[in-house]
Amino acid sequence: MDGAGNVYIADTSNHRIEKVDTFGQLSIIAGTGTAGAPTAGPATSSALYTPSGVAVDSAGNVYIADTSNHRIEKVNTSGQLSIIAGTGTAGAPTAGAATSSTLSYPAGVAVDGAGNVYIADTNSYRIEKVNPSGQLSIIAGTGRQGAPTAGAATSSTLNQPYGVGVDGAGNVYIADTFNHRIEKVDTSGQLSVIAGAGTTGAATAGAATSSALSYPQGVAVDGAGNVYIADTGNNRIEKVTFPVGMLPTISTPTMSQAPVVGTAYTFGATGSAGGSTITWSISAGSLPAGLALNTATGAITGTPTTAGTSTFTLMATTTAGYDTLPATLTVNPAPAVVASLPQQQLTSSAPKSLSLGARTFALNATATGSTPSSTGSSTAGGKLNYTAATPQICTVDSSGIVTALKAGTCTVTVTAAATTTNGLTAKNLDITITAPEASVAALPTGPQRFAGSERVATSADIAAKVFPTPAAGTSRDVVIATAGSYADALAGSRLAGQVGGPLLLTNGNQLSEEAAAQVKRLVAAGGTVYLLGGDKALSDAVEKATGDLVSGDTVVRVGGDTRFETAAAIADATVKKAGDVGPIYLVTGKDFADGVSVGAYAQSTGGVVLLTDGEKMPAATAAYLKDHDPTGTRAVAIGGPAKTAATTAGLDGAASRAVVGADRYETSAKLAAAMKASASSSSSSSTSSVVASVGLAGGASWSDALSGSAAMAALGGPLLLTPTGSDSVPPSTATALSALRAQRVLAFGGTSAIPAAAYDRAGALLNS
Repeated sequence: MDGAGNVYIADTSNHRIEKVDTFGQLSIIAGTGTAGAPTAGPATSSALYTPSGVAVDSAGNVYIADTSNHRIEKVNTSGQLSIIAGTGTAGAPTAGAATSSTLSYPAGVAVDGAGNVYIADTNSYRIEKVNPSGQLSIIAGTGRQGAPTAGAATSSTLNQPYGVGVDGAGNVYIADTFNHRIEKVDTSGQLSVIAGAGTTGAATAGAATSSALSYPQGVAVDGAGNVYIADTGNNRIEKVTFPVGMLPTISTPTMSQAPVVGTAYTFGATGSAGGSTITWSISAGSLPAGLALNTATGAITGTPTTAGTSTFTLMATTTAGYDTLPATLTVNPAPAVVASLPQQQLTSSAPKSLSLGARTFALNATATGSTPSSTGSSTAGGKLNYTAATPQICTVDSSGIVTALKAGTCTVTVTAAATTTNGLTAKNLDITITAPEASVAALPTGPQRFAGSERVATSADIAAKVFPTPAAGTSRDVVIATAGSYADALAGSRLAGQVGGPLLLTNGNQLSEEAAAQVKRLVAAGGTVYLLGGDKALSDAVEKATGDLVSGDTVVRVGGDTRFETAAAIADATVKKAGDVGPIYLVTGKDFADGVSVGAYAQSTGGVVLLTDGEKMPAATAAYLKDHDPTGTRAVAIGGPAKTAATTAGLDGAASRAVVGADRYETSAKLAAAMKASASSSSSSSTSSVVASVGLAGGASWSDALSGSAAMAALGGPLLLTPTGSDSVPPSTATALSALRAQRVLAFGGTSAIPAAAYDRAGALLNS
């Protein structure tokens, strides 16, 4: 299944690969129906021979385990087939160019977020990996039949593995068919048995490694880490759940505290293991001198004796396994004793006023004219500490770099460190932050379409037409998300609205030319590019390419291990810019329909967007709500699944405030009505159009809709939905368009998403 919900079928005896789209329509995407050798070119013109496995990557490319052809093929999004592994002759694999290596009846294929392809090479008794550069390596199996052994995966035997899967963290799972087991190969190359006793027999509920299996041929893993088994000989599907506590999880973030030489220090690492006893240790490197680890509690305590930086790995171990946390800890020198500094001699070169478009500036404060104290030497220009006295207007870091959040008077308190005898000397610095120049283009009235040849090009077209090139000496911030899935962009459209820039889409493995062109146009000195998601969503190559484009500026990755953690991180980044005062909108992260309209609405209310796991409340979202809405007064559910999740989690307030329509179109219409009502109440004119622009996107065209939602957040208007590919506009959308009485309607997507008849109908409704 791909990120949009399309299902792909390896139709073995028909020698074809089929696709079933989200409307239930089946199409043939590869194979002629006759067994034969594959040929490069149109995939439906190429023969296949008993294909047994199929996988799809984040960009929509399809991979085929062409079993009896001893090959792996790729069908790109244009329908062109190419061979990526295998020579067509059965044989043992060899490391190197994948197309020069033989394979032997490969039956399973999987692909991870970085574009690595994994092969269950059945009769070679191995699992191979083909990286995006086309190089093949062996990651499990010796090439001989035999039972698996825990330890290095390449030193363990396998027995005709038919299936392979990979999770979001890069762990690989093997359906070791004739060993009647499921194995896991972690990211360090260590193999462990996670299900199956090694003998054929009926499966029994309970400990997975104590249960028999019977020739399991398929394996998959979901976002929560649950493993599913196609237990062929038992005619069953089984699920292996790893309860919290079987394996430990270190939940402590990377250490940010700065211990000081001669000052007592405590850092409490935290971990969860479902009640199992955790033993803590340092598995690599060493702690700074003077600090020690409590192996029972995970606390690092002591008094540092030497300044410097130490790198080490903290390990939490239970009887079931371990988790690690790489850490870097810098011990600062003891502060020098300095004299008190007269307040009138504490100065700064900060500007008296600044446009919000500049975002950041340096205070460059200095302290001069100190007087020797009775307890220490004089130091002209002693250490300065900075505190933002107006955190809703601006923030300041330890080096005096101020970030402007919104228009107003930014007050920063600068304090000069001094001895206990002489006390502290402080001075308030005030900077007036003004509203930036117009952040969006002056668009014509009436209907207009924003579209490209595909989703990446459409997001670039929206950016080019809505967001003008910044004036010389200023910059615009930009948000980038993967075009391969929608979840990160649901919350990201709100962040784009807050920073006043577009939401650009790109291939997860490399920065697209269209996105790169917009980054070069919009981001100048002082700008920031936000990359949404971890390296499985946007690869390190994308981050490097972006950094190369904005040298000297800032590239910030905002993400977590799951879509729910990423949404919470995006909310934190939004709050840093907007202040933590608005509503917290909950939308399902399993489907995009309810969520695409929320970005523009959340911008109008100063809120943020979090994700539910369908009708369940994930841990990351619950933790954010606990920290930011402990009284339950700010959360609002959008759509039916999110309302159910809120109800189940005991968030009665969020459920009672829910915005739920009969379908996605009515939900978006209700949000538009609420947005118009809010705008009307704050408008001084009752006759003018308080919502100048309204957006329109296909209800099944999530990528266009999410880039459009970010644009509408900047334009201050709602986003409505219409059925993708339909000539008609649903009644709820038509009513909303008439009621808004906007000056213009912006259609996001080409005619395949919003046909000409629907586009014309929307334009006619503007003044109806």
